[in-house]
Amino acid sequence: MQLLQDYYNNVLDYPLWQAYLRQYQPATFIAAGALAYLRDVPNAELNLLDAGHFDV
Repeated sequence: MQLLQDYYNNVLDYPLWQAYLRQYQPATFIAAGALAYLRDVPNAELNLLDAGHFDV
């Protein structure tokens, strides 16, 4: 909730988040996690791209 209440400063931190991701390459979302949404929203369109979450 705090993130949403102070979204302006969150956006200012994007370069820090992006640098962290580039340096440490943490595991991110996997296809199985995205596919799980289709159980609840079976008519949703799901497009899996070979790209990172914070692709810059």
